[in-house]
Amino acid sequence: MKRVTFKSVLDGVATRMGLEPNANLQLNQATALAEYITDRCAKYWERAAWPEWTQPELRQYRANWDELIDYAIGVEVYDSASNAYYRSIATPNQNNPPSDTVHWQPASELDTYIDLAQSWQPNVINRVWGVYADNPLKAKSPRKVSWWLGPQGVWVDTSLAQVYVDFSLPPPAFTTTEWDVSLAYVAGDLIYYPPFGDCYRALAPSTGDAQSPAALPANWSLQAFPAILSRCVKMAAIADALREDENLSKASAWDVQADDACVDALDAMGPAMRIQPNFSLGK
Repeated sequence: MKRVTFKSVLDGVATRMGLEPNANLQLNQATALAEYITDRCAKYWERAAWPEWTQPELRQYRANWDELIDYAIGVEVYDSASNAYYRSIATPNQNNPPSDTVHWQPASELDTYIDLAQSWQPNVINRVWGVYADNPLKAKSPRKVSWWLGPQGVWVDTSLAQVYVDFSLPPPAFTTTEWDVSLAYVAGDLIYYPPFGDCYRALAPSTGDAQSPAALPANWSLQAFPAILSRCVKMAAIADALREDENLSKASAWDVQADDACVDALDAMGPAMRIQPNFSLGK
């Protein structure tokens, strides 16, 4: 992903609003701008299947059988050896392969849904663009599979044991709350690291790390700002700030410029760009 720093976007918004980022930008102003930037980045992010953060992945409905786990009755697993699913029917049930008919039976009437956040997969599914029987990156005409979104995730209407889900990753979030080496962080916490001008999300608990988030990729995930959206997000964030101050006419003018910038970004991706149906650019 071609990226810019969060600070460059924040400073760009502040400067166009007549504020000096390193002088008279107050903390409450910066906090509000970070919220506008986050919201607008997510809005434009879901506008289309931007190639840099949209990808097909082979997904299955349940986790692989693991010999170290003691399975309770009713738990379902995927067996890669047979490319099939099984349901535990006895307990204790540890180190018994799915081929063991005393402890397992085929998972008939399996609910074929794919959780958006599968514990065994590193990527969380955000916006789904399609489900296929074949890898859409390799097959000339991949076979489409019917799907819909339900409470458990992506439901799939197929007898296949695995399918390719083409989806966008979740959009990044941003904050102006600076990282503090003395504080305890838990997974999901969001911080700002001024020396690099970037935001990071905690992947694991940490307390008193001597090293910065930038130096600990195992503990922190960079919230990279997509360069292609930086221009339209800046303009849209300015519009939101003006609207908050009830300067509606100027806000509308900036909204128009932001939408035009988004269209330019879409055009740059080419005619094959997939756009979300019935999506409204305007605020």
